[in-house]
Amino acid sequence: MTLTNGFELTVDENALHDWEVVETICEIDNGNSTKLPALFNAILGEEQKKALVAYQREKTGACTVEDMSGFLVEIFNALKTAEKK
Repeated sequence: MTLTNGFELTVDENALHDWEVVETICEIDNGNSTKLPALFNAILGEEQKKALVAYQREKTGACTVEDMSGFLVEIFNALKTAEKK
């Protein structure tokens, strides 16, 4: 998939069914925002997450929490769309 910033990434369509991903999402929903990096690692893997951060920094000069939150929404929307097919 390609994010709106132009970064191309690969996401396992089964990520939404992974128990650790679900637990991490629950922790974030309960206010533990420190789990956000762990969620990206679980969905994208460490190397792909680092590449996304570097790409965004190169493109805009920074990679903000807002940027990453927006990418997460894009990724989940794409995964949900893929599930419906």
